[in-house]
Amino acid sequence: IYNMLKTEGNTVWVGGNIGNPLFSKIEQIKNEDKVVLELSSFQLMSIREPMEVALVTNISPNHLDIHKDMEEYIETKKNIFKYQRNDDLLVINEDNKITKSMEKECKGRLMKFSMKERLKEGSFYYNGDLYINKKKVCNISEVKLKGMHNIENLLAAFCCVSEDVSIESMREVAKSFNGVEHRLEFVKEIQGVKYFNDSIASSPTRTLAALRSFDR
Repeated sequence: IYNMLKTEGNTVWVGGNIGNPLFSKIEQIKNEDKVVLELSSFQLMSIREPMEVALVTNISPNHLDIHKDMEEYIETKKNIFKYQRNDDLLVINEDNKITKSMEKECKGRLMKFSMKERLKEGSFYYNGDLYINKKKVCNISEVKLKGMHNIENLLAAFCCVSEDVSIESMREVAKSFNGVEHRLEFVKEIQGVKYFNDSIASSPTRTLAALRSFDR
């Protein structure tokens, strides 16, 4: 999302749960700038602010050593869109049972993404191609990121930036973005063995998604 907005020519700030606290930069951020935040359930627990664009990619059991139960974990996640206004946008995963159920609680506008359904509005994957609002963005062979979970992530990003970014900018990022540190990050090849750093995979579902990215 950050890269797509930046490619389109915006001044963009990225932070949150990915290691960049933005409080130290708050005096430099202008009204017309874009801010992209990844927010964990811990950060969302106390948030009561409206998000212009909110994205929930998927939900699976996590942090249940901190949260009372799965229900509390899900309710905490919902804070990302609970306080939205009529014109704000919520993006959710059509294929995940929990996120799909959030549709009925949407306060503003809704967009969905899917790996399985050819959606009339939103983004989807079909027959090797990635689409947004029925327009093709690129083919899977052009995508630099590994794994089908990252195709899903791209579809989610397309929805989030669809009103601010051209298809050309989306395609450019899909073809060039190779991920972030510690997330399926290629380290080195030694005697035919490739080593990847996936230390950010802090849950079983994340680790499984990473393992499924490889064909050997």
